[in-house]
Amino acid sequence: MMTDTMQKSSNPWLDHVKKYRSEHPEMKFKDVLVAAKSTYTKRVKIKPEPKEHPWMAHLERLKTDDPDWKSKYSYKEFLKFAKTTYNPTAGS
Repeated sequence: MMTDTMQKSSNPWLDHVKKYRSEHPEMKFKDVLVAAKSTYTKRVKIKPEPKEHPWMAHLERLKTDDPDWKSKYSYKEFLKFAKTTYNPTAGS
């Protein structure tokens, strides 16, 4: 049930068809759809860049802080060490 404060999200294509139909009331609906297609410009959605996961940022930070980590640890040991120093609530 929709109230006065709630609005149904609009579809840009249907809005365009409604506008085109109101401008050309003599046309059949099928003809309106065909004609409106030639005048419609589709909107392009821009996707935001994905954020880096804090855990991956932590690993990269540890690697740059100690470039010789590969000679000190196996990767499994490195991950164990990283886990002990990781604090997700610290922010960075």
